[in-house]
Amino acid sequence: MSQLVNETKITAYNYLSAFGFEDEQIYKLIEKGVKDINQTVEKLEIQLSNATVVWDEVDDTLHALKGLLFQMGNNEIAEIIDQKRHTDKNQDSINTLLELVQ
Repeated sequence: MSQLVNETKITAYNYLSAFGFEDEQIYKLIEKGVKDINQTVEKLEIQLSNATVVWDEVDDTLHALKGLLFQMGNNEIAEIIDQKRHTDKNQDSINTLLELVQ
């Protein structure tokens, strides 16, 4: 499992606990969130591995990933992803994004 997912699971548990959710509810929310994050990261990896990167599509996927991370309380990584959405679109950006989501 990726470091991003592991960190987010821990953060999400603490984040959702602070809102008073029961453990059973938290585990269901985390399970759904992890599934969505994994699907979004997989989509992003495919987009970034294409011979020609379509940055508008990558931006949409990064926006979705940012939202998922915010919902699960992983604000630090969500903010980094938001910053990366607004950086130069080049091979360095691709490498940085791939490192971030692995």
